[in-house]
Amino acid sequence: MRVETLIGLVYSAIGLVAYVLSMVATVALRKQIFSPAFMALYSIAAVVVNLATHVNTWILYRLRFEPNFAFYFELMSNPTFAFFKSIQLFCTNYYYFAQNACVFLLTLNRYTDRSFTIITLLTFVAQAANILVVIITSVFYYQENTEGVKPLTAILPVTSDLFSLGPAVYALLVPGPIKSFYRELYRMAMRKLLIVILPDKVIQKLIMMENAQQG
Repeated sequence: MRVETLIGLVYSAIGLVAYVLSMVATVALRKQIFSPAFMALYSIAAVVVNLATHVNTWILYRLRFEPNFAFYFELMSNPTFAFFKSIQLFCTNYYYFAQNACVFLLTLNRYTDRSFTIITLLTFVAQAANILVVIITSVFYYQENTEGVKPLTAILPVTSDLFSLGPAVYALLVPGPIKSFYRELYRMAMRKLLIVILPDKVIQKLIMMENAQQG
């Protein structure tokens, strides 16, 4: 396996975990903060569109250079499977369009927490970079500039992955309801751990200090 593929596999796993964590927090906070419309949009954008785009991009751009997956691309080059190849190429453009539509709808949603404004802005920047790379690559292909295409073909999967996996990571890093949810969960877990480990007298002193700070 190439080093680039291995690195992509590592951050793909991190992105998948980030999506699971963000969805768990979103479901837990759905009655307190999030509107039903936001829940539907975020679920479709996160679980369906972004992850499907990521998998499709992996197949087209990452696994193309892996010897163990050469059989797949040889199969797709067979005229018998031309229809399936066309579907996969169509899905590449369709998923990018669907991602843009989801980001636009999330931005228009009445849920206006500042953190999600920042998240949609970061997602927009990632997609703008992705589109810019695609345009420049197309220009170089038209000019038959192979030296210019080589570095861009390495950058394109990264910008695409950043757009697909980024929103979940942003939701965990940008100050907002999801980050606050896990911060409070961490504090509760630490308190329970301290209760098990520390003596009762130390715990009582800590409780008194905490009450004094709140008072």
